[in-house]
Amino acid sequence: VEVHQKAASGTEGTLNDEVRITYQSQVYSFGGGDVPTDGDPYFGSKAGQLSFDAPVVEVDIFSGTLQNQTYYNLWIVTSDVAGATGGCVDQADGTPSLTVSSPTDATFPPGAPTQAEAEAICDSLRDTDQFDACVYDVRMATTDAAGGSDVLASSAQVDSIDRALGEELDVAARL
Repeated sequence: VEVHQKAASGTEGTLNDEVRITYQSQVYSFGGGDVPTDGDPYFGSKAGQLSFDAPVVEVDIFSGTLQNQTYYNLWIVTSDVAGATGGCVDQADGTPSLTVSSPTDATFPPGAPTQAEAEAICDSLRDTDQFDACVYDVRMATTDAAGGSDVLASSAQVDSIDRALGEELDVAARL
């Protein structure tokens, strides 16, 4: 899975503006707001989703608009995490898991919102399973608190997306 980023106009942050997924030598590219549809050979159970079977992976691709710029958010759901590395993998004991690691301030871009600023931005999700992920995303995707507020406020669908994602993660955890 590759995501191209570009500078977001009006802020020092970046937006994901293109997505490319390579699976079994086949390349699937999405840009300009396009998402997977039922015409895609690996179309999942809903719009914007691709499902692969070896390894078992679902990729949900959401496209939105922020200040007249198209952006993409991706969720990758799998129970096959052996050997996984990265910011969303807890490797303290050497065993990957599906939890957000404990990042330090050095993890985030220069000028990113502080932990407290990101928590304030994500306050509407405070008592949900999505609060920590929101805080991480706001700090990773923006270089100032105002930009973080714009990112969260730009999606009227954020609550329904977060609920659906939480349900999918619950299903994946039971696999």
